Amino acid sequence: AGLGQVSLVAKLASIGVGAMLLMSWDFVLDPAMSQTDLPFWYWHQPGAFFGMPYQNFAGWFGTGAVFMTVAALLWRGQVKTTGWVRSQLNLPIVVYLANFAFAMVMSLGAGMVVPVLLGLVVGALPALVCWYLVPTEEEIALQPGRGGSDLAVEPNRPPVGAVMK
Repeated sequence: AGLGQVSLVAKLASIGVGAMLLMSWDFVLDPAMSQTDLPFWYWHQPGAFFGMPYQNFAGWFGTGAVFMTVAALLWRGQVKTTGWVRSQLNLPIVVYLANFAFAMVMSLGAGMVVPVLLGLVVGALPALVCWYLVPTEEEIALQPGRGGSDLAVEPNRPPVGAVMK
């Protein structure tokens, strides 16, 4: 596969990771939202996970997978899927972690530590690992055969780190 092509396995893995990250946020948020003195929602038949039924999480995973699949199909060829540098992903990771932190504060405020730990392991940590695995501009520039114009991943786009005059 060339630089601009992504294998089917990589696409499916991306969809699975995206769905997992959405579901993991729910691990942290839902227990606090349903176990307060004035709950935001409740379940007619409470489940085993701090009152949450397991099918709720399966539903969020499925919803995330459907959304990620539809987005991948609709945006095919329109969205750059390779050639990112870590700094381009700083805003998305900060937004994701800020939402996660909000849910963590709510759960910890309600005295629920287990959902927070599970969310950290299944959601925040994998998101940070994915972000960290994306190379920095400096790492790309140091790769053999990746000097100057090789860094450009789109036609008419200056190389990563190029200074515009």
